[in-house]
Amino acid sequence: CCCCCCGKIMGKVVVLALVALLLVLAVGDVAANMSQQAVSGVVVDLDCSGGLADLTSASNEDLSDLETSARNILTKHCGKLRRNAFDGFSVADSNSLEIDFVSSKSALMTNECVKSKVNRGRTLMIANGLCSILDATPVIACTTSYTATVNVEVDLGRSAGYLPSKTDGELALPMRYLGIFLADTCGIEECDMDVWQVGSLNVVGPTSLQFDVKDASTASTLSSCVNSNFIKVRKWFTVTGISLDTTTTTTTTTTTTPCAPFESSTTDWVLSCYYSNCDNACAAVSGTCTVSQMNAVDTAAEVQFVANLLSVTCDSIFGSFYYDLPGTYSGVCVYNNAGSSTCGSYYSQRFCCCGSSCPTAT
Repeated sequence: CCCCCCGKIMGKVVVLALVALLLVLAVGDVAANMSQQAVSGVVVDLDCSGGLADLTSASNEDLSDLETSARNILTKHCGKLRRNAFDGFSVADSNSLEIDFVSSKSALMTNECVKSKVNRGRTLMIANGLCSILDATPVIACTTSYTATVNVEVDLGRSAGYLPSKTDGELALPMRYLGIFLADTCGIEECDMDVWQVGSLNVVGPTSLQFDVKDASTASTLSSCVNSNFIKVRKWFTVTGISLDTTTTTTTTTTTTPCAPFESSTTDWVLSCYYSNCDNACAAVSGTCTVSQMNAVDTAAEVQFVANLLSVTCDSIFGSFYYDLPGTYSGVCVYNNAGSSTCGSYYSQRFCCCGSSCPTAT
């Protein structure tokens, strides 16, 4: 009968409506729970003097060609970058283009790729040669407030150098990738960690650093995760431990006696303060840094000889090519085997020649 048919139809309509409502709610929940992307894209600086002098006044057709060309060139020259990694293009200013990506990893890959090409003198041309890419800067999207700090221990491997010798700029890219790997492995949001801005880290030792996190709960999650899963950050380092920093304000503001470099009583060799350089160490003892004698310490026997003069115990000895040698950290003594020492480079504690009397053997 008609009534039965109408009843069945109405019943189906109600069921479909309920299903639709549930789908809407589910999509809303997914959107609400999506992790905030820390690096939303990159701003690419262009030289468009070949024909697009001002991007803000370029036609839609020219901008469309520019977008297509940039997408093609970047996917061609930037290794594993895929065409579906892009999320949008927009004009940032008269000679800059903002490129958005679907993930922080894709944005960082592009930023690293462009800088690498530019630093090696390679020109990436787009828009049929009308524009060349000059530089790239990541767009950081985090607005999180951070209320806790974590201590991080890393294994730098045999050839990665030491954290105090790295500039903020040199540490920026590795730490941004660390944020991505920690978020993926430990199941936290990228923006729960303050590792995205240049200068957001505090280096506190040869293999130790600190950064801020959202709260103590985030620190606890990271600590449990890393203690059961060492996080290898590409070629740079492996994170071996993370813990909540419990240092109080009183402790951090306590006044301490400034370090004084240790002088050999019979020579001009001086042991610098921690994470200082030889210019500062020599100035503190009214001497002048003599780099030639520091470069002369190029064997295990010679670095042991100088260490003895400075009352330093060498539990182990090896050679390296960094500018901040010879020196010592945590019982390890390191000599310079490449003649590359400089007076201004920083190390845990440096062996500094501050005059003319700097013997390397008896």
